[in-house]
Amino acid sequence: MAWSRIPGFVFLVACLALAGSSTARAACGLPNTITNGSVADATPVMGDFNALLDCIQNPDPSPNKQFSGLGGGIITMQNPSAATDYNFNLPATSGNSGDVLTSGGGGSTAETWTSTGTLGHTLPYLDGSNTWSGTQTFGPVVGTISTQTGTSYTLAAADCGTTIRFTSNSPVTLTTLNSLPPGCSVAVEQVGSGQVTIAAGAGTTQHSPHNYTKTYGLYAILGLFVDLNTGGAAAEFIVSGDGA
Repeated sequence: MAWSRIPGFVFLVACLALAGSSTARAACGLPNTITNGSVADATPVMGDFNALLDCIQNPDPSPNKQFSGLGGGIITMQNPSAATDYNFNLPATSGNSGDVLTSGGGGSTAETWTSTGTLGHTLPYLDGSNTWSGTQTFGPVVGTISTQTGTSYTLAAADCGTTIRFTSNSPVTLTTLNSLPPGCSVAVEQVGSGQVTIAAGAGTTQHSPHNYTKTYGLYAILGLFVDLNTGGAAAEFIVSGDGA
């Protein structure tokens, strides 16, 4: 067989082999280009042959994908290490704005649109406030503790549900915030020798059955609880605990 005919013969055999292999790569690159009429050399010819052989023997590890049908359709994704396909069946109808597509369980079951609205949604927001319904069971919950070393501090929304440790040995002034929502609870701990005085911020009021206005002394803890906030800018605080 003449060398000038070998490239075409190799290419024909390789293409037939690729067409008959269901696991062959979608596209194979050849390292050498041999033009018509050129004298074939064994090195580039065998280079192209080995590249095609590699495509046949080492299929692309990317998942197989199938798109078909109108009004829904099917996408089939195949994990090379899995024994069977997993069918991701698109719903026949479109969802609402903000909906997410959740698993229907594979097989012939279609995926479902799940609402993430502001109330009564199935999936909670991961970066915002959630309204929970039904019975929720949680594991152990550990509160957050922050430390303040200065002699003045104004409450912030992020302080709700936390404990603030004041370590100053000089008197400390803690100012309340009028925009904190009802139900906000903050624990105030005196760790240094400086007592922590609770000062009513603009638009706020504070109540205490014992007229407490500051911590009693070292290791004393005061509780601040927002009882009401009419209009969202008039927080009323109840002061309780180890006060003076």
